[in-house]
Amino acid sequence: MTWTIKAENGEKRIVESRAEAKSVKADMEKLGINCEIIPPNTKADGGEAVLQSQETQEDSMRTEEPDIEEPDIDKNPVEWLPDHLIDIVEGMPTISRKGYCVICQQYGVSIESEAVVRSSDTEFEYAEFRAVAVDADGKKFTGFGTAHIERGDDAYLLNELAETRAMKRAATWATGVGLTAVEEME
Repeated sequence: MTWTIKAENGEKRIVESRAEAKSVKADMEKLGINCEIIPPNTKADGGEAVLQSQETQEDSMRTEEPDIEEPDIDKNPVEWLPDHLIDIVEGMPTISRKGYCVICQQYGVSIESEAVVRSSDTEFEYAEFRAVAVDADGKKFTGFGTAHIERGDDAYLLNELAETRAMKRAATWATGVGLTAVEEME
């Protein structure tokens, strides 16, 4: 995903992450240039790139974890999750497993899972898990996940895949975040 920093004079700078976009914007504003950040999948109207200053280059090399905004149920999580928690599959943004963990933490959701059918019970052909997510108010949300070798899933990872899918579904219900899990698109 690319983020665009557009100056009021129409010039723009394209970067690879929201954190880098925030850093570039801050540097430009220190120089007295008014600008805006345009997130991925938003159209902008042309212009030339703004040259990156030495200070901005050094800032973009930092490896600090970016701050995660307070989640807003009305906002797409792609707008507030750091890029390393979003995967692109077939051109569509999807939330990674770690991304769902961050979302659950932000919303105060805990999740437990249990096997319905273990792969060892099916000669490593199929597995099914059930997960229950509990939100901050104590409300429970259930999700099921399956994995099957006929679907192309790795026979040695059926339990893990099914459990992760169940947990992501339960997290989706509990948080209201409805992006497709990366595994569902593969």
